[in-house]
Amino acid sequence: MNRGRQTAALAALLVTVALAGCTSGTPARPSPAPSTIAPAIESTTQPAPTATNGVLTENAVSEIAPLWQGGRFRGFVTPPDGYDYGGDCHDSAWTVLALTEKATSASGTFLATSTERPAPSLVIAVLPFTTPELTKNLDALEHQLTSCVGAAPTGETLQEPAPAVEGWSGLHNVGENEDLYWAEYDDGIVMAQVSPGMATLTSALSTQATAIFDRQLEVLAAG
Repeated sequence: MNRGRQTAALAALLVTVALAGCTSGTPARPSPAPSTIAPAIESTTQPAPTATNGVLTENAVSEIAPLWQGGRFRGFVTPPDGYDYGGDCHDSAWTVLALTEKATSASGTFLATSTERPAPSLVIAVLPFTTPELTKNLDALEHQLTSCVGAAPTGETLQEPAPAVEGWSGLHNVGENEDLYWAEYDDGIVMAQVSPGMATLTSALSTQATAIFDRQLEVLAAG
């Protein structure tokens, strides 16, 4: 064998040995397949502040008024006393009575966490109305407040303006020492019943009830 063939044979042998070395020993582990499970993403969505009926949720109330908590359904339990004033007061009182009955079916109840029994209650309802209905109901409420308070024909004072709450109007002594408040929002009327009356509550409960009123209007205004 001449030198050229020896050189080619040696080169081929070296290549064969090199390839054999690459395949000997522990084979390399295959790269793991990329994970198909997406990493968990923490949700930043905040729970809605209102229930489906538009009333603040228990959680929304607890954030601003921890002395009030969700309670057993109570509704708007007493009508205004304005019908005993006679005349137009009788008519507007019946309109308001129909309004409170409607509010009962769309209300949420909150009870004070105090040890007082029965516990003070706050009932809220959000009532959307078309423009004619809205005008009729607001007029009836306003008539009760402006013309059907103070001394009745019997000489007895049946109802009077409730303690002021900014943005709201109210009647005191509706039924038995209860306050009926209302406010207009873009699509209707929001109503609230405080039992016993606002002036009867402790300062802390009254302050937090006002905070609930403010927050309810704020949420409704935000749409």
